[in-house]
Amino acid sequence: YRPVFGTYYYEFNCTKKPFDDKRVRKALSLAIDKDKITADVTRLKQQALGVLVPPDSIPGYTSPKPLLMNIDEAQKLLADAGYPKGQGFPSVEILYTNEVLTHGNIAQAIGQMWEQNLGIRCTYKGLERSSFGEARRAQNFDIARAGWYGDYVDPTTWLDLLRSSDGNNDGKYNNPAYDALLDKAAAEPNSQKRFALLHDAEAMLVHDEFPILPLYQYGDGLLFDPNKIQGLSLNVRLITPLKWIHRK
Repeated sequence: YRPVFGTYYYEFNCTKKPFDDKRVRKALSLAIDKDKITADVTRLKQQALGVLVPPDSIPGYTSPKPLLMNIDEAQKLLADAGYPKGQGFPSVEILYTNEVLTHGNIAQAIGQMWEQNLGIRCTYKGLERSSFGEARRAQNFDIARAGWYGDYVDPTTWLDLLRSSDGNNDGKYNNPAYDALLDKAAAEPNSQKRFALLHDAEAMLVHDEFPILPLYQYGDGLLFDPNKIQGLSLNVRLITPLKWIHRK
């Protein structure tokens, strides 16, 4: 098993009430036991995540510290937003692709946690991939599963997903302060200062704004006998040149 250059997460429809309120998004995020999801639902030893960029995957980049599950704070935030103990909160529909059973199992596990911890009820909608993509692009969802594998070794391969103008920003998160941090980082010639700005941008997402709910880092499995086979490169980019693989 090896962790890879990808993140499994949920995306909030930030154009739709009550998910346009960051207190609601943060409350929903803090009420999830991600370790339980990877231990009891996926059962593939994935690394539970509280950040968007997979940690320790980009040399020189330091991820923000993740916020841990905090049911008391989640309940307070929900009450501050006008929904004490979930009263008056509309039923939440979780949208996912139905080609893999695990997506539905994750959705139901999260829905059960929200109901138990916040008093929020959920419904579940599984669609085939093309219909799922159409629903997301049309903002015809409350909360939808999402995932991203990095295209290149830089935090912006994930952080640009939440830029207001990005074509992959299906939740339509729009924050001029976030966009400004990305623009400032793009203009910064010093690599350390640039990474510091991107760190601040990611911290804005996962400490305060919560347009997305990171769940875990994708993983990949290889089955081989290391006493017989050598040359396999266990790296997060999934790059394994066959020419280096050889019998011991």
